Amino acid sequence: MDHDKGNELLQRPLYVFNLPKDLLNGLSLKGDEGAPISRTEPESEQASPSTFVKDNRPSTSCQLCTQTFPDVVGQRIHIRSDLHRYNLKQRERGLDPVDETQFAALIEELNESISGSDTDEDGEGDDWGEGPLKALLKRQAHPVPSEEDELETERTARFKGPLAWFSSPKLPPHTYLGIYHALFPSDTPGTLLSALRLDQRPPQSADFAIEDAPHYVLLMIGGGHFAGMVVSAAPNAAKSSAPGTPPAPLIFAHKTFHRYTTRRKQGGAQSANDAAKGAAHSAGAALRRYNETALTAEIRALMVEWSGYVDQAAGIFVRATGAANRAALFGLHEGGLTKGNPRIKGFPFTTRRPTKGELMRAWRELTRAKVSRVDEAALAAAEAAADKPALAPKPEKPKPEKPSKAEEEAIAHTTHIQSLIKRSKAPALAKYMAAQGLSPEFQFAPASQNGHAPTPLHFAAVTGVPTVVSVLLTKMGADPGVRNVQGKAPGDLAADRATRDAFRVARGIVGEGKDWVGVGAAMGAEEAKEREDRERGEKEEEKRKEGERRKAEADRVREEGRKEEEAKREKRMGKGKTVGAVPEQSGAERREAEMRGLTPEMRARLERERRARAAEERMRRLQGGG
Repeated sequence: MDHDKGNELLQRPLYVFNLPKDLLNGLSLKGDEGAPISRTEPESEQASPSTFVKDNRPSTSCQLCTQTFPDVVGQRIHIRSDLHRYNLKQRERGLDPVDETQFAALIEELNESISGSDTDEDGEGDDWGEGPLKALLKRQAHPVPSEEDELETERTARFKGPLAWFSSPKLPPHTYLGIYHALFPSDTPGTLLSALRLDQRPPQSADFAIEDAPHYVLLMIGGGHFAGMVVSAAPNAAKSSAPGTPPAPLIFAHKTFHRYTTRRKQGGAQSANDAAKGAAHSAGAALRRYNETALTAEIRALMVEWSGYVDQAAGIFVRATGAANRAALFGLHEGGLTKGNPRIKGFPFTTRRPTKGELMRAWRELTRAKVSRVDEAALAAAEAAADKPALAPKPEKPKPEKPSKAEEEAIAHTTHIQSLIKRSKAPALAKYMAAQGLSPEFQFAPASQNGHAPTPLHFAAVTGVPTVVSVLLTKMGADPGVRNVQGKAPGDLAADRATRDAFRVARGIVGEGKDWVGVGAAMGAEEAKEREDRERGEKEEEKRKEGERRKAEADRVREEGRKEEEAKREKRMGKGKTVGAVPEQSGAERREAEMRGLTPEMRARLERERRARAAEERMRRLQGGG
């Protein structure tokens, strides 16, 4: 029965400051660290407890981000998130991963240079440009000195996450309620439950005194936008909320401002750009400077007007990144907030463009209890995995050994010989190898990179240089039977017929005293020259015929074009007419030429006259025919 009643309690959103009494009396803090698990994603505003998975389904986790998920779908969504991708970059750089609160704080630092986005339907699009993760990685790759954000000093000082988790016997098994730490005046675990019970408020009407219930001040500024709201912890009794939605908030005051201060496309406030690059003298820069000053004056005037709300507020939530935005809210000016005030806290989640709608969304997110169902076995496995030492760094690849002096000389000889062979410098090759005392079977170095063509004869055969092959075999006495690592002789690697004929001619000159593997029967030099001349003549004949064919094709295309142009000209001007003749026009073309340059009124009058004349002509014909 208790479990059925617990399911009934979860059928509607739970408002932190107006929890059911039977549920509130049975609440107890889950653990000393305020979080039973690395929490799952908070449910959306339209979600209901029925959307969560059952307890008997297997759980999955992310060991890098120390988070546990109720199903595979949640894990896949997390793997594609910016938080997971950022932690992967952190691991590559040898740094510790961050949790959701720390990542949200890092993203908040970028809001000075972008306007953000409210919703997909606001019509202004998304000004992020290249995405928050890429912008954050760029910022960290090229860090700039910046003032430390005082709003983040106490938010994650003690707890693993931004939520405090509570259990109750009124809830189904393995079900917990999560409430943001920032709502409480102190982050000491012993006072969380007592503060939660003291802050419970029944619904109130709009005319009740502000002192009767604690109220909170929400302030957001960024990208030229400002939004502020004073809201009571007590829900609004006058407005009935729709089923499945949180109770309507009781708002005492709200205000929004917007000024053009952010440089479009380039991004960044004008004051930040002036500080980095010097003051620009364009009209747009002057307008943005004026708007920054005006926006600061408007915000400070509002802070003076709201000083009573601010002084009595139970908590002040501020999103103001960048020196210029903080200066508008903090400082010694009248109505300015005081740094170090324990009531001032940052939003423990990512926010968008400052608007009234965004403030309402942030308030609903702050005051709505989060429901999480976990598997204790999966929790224990996640904690055990988190305690395991980090992966050992990959061993560095051994550096290649420095070659010896003899190896360096062999590499130099190899480079020079291969260059001579490629350029078909046979006499220079013979002279160089004789001067250096190198044998015709010189082995190229390094051997690992020249296994296919280890000798000059192999290289000349592969490259297809017949003159070098002939000189190596007939003048320098190279051995045609030397094998490479695949067991192939130079004759097996001949690239073309001319190279193969060079081997056969050399075989006829040198004789059969060597191993001529891969080389055909001996051939005389005259026979080789006749074959070469015959092949050259055949190639020239083919080239000549191809040229004639292309010329005939070009003449045919040119003649067809001439005939086509002549046909078009005859169609336009009439057959047999010269170039200077006036082309024949149809009736519609003549009427269009007559009306060219006339006003619409004149065209209409001329058309009426033409129709009248045509009607008179038809009547005349009818009368004459009768």
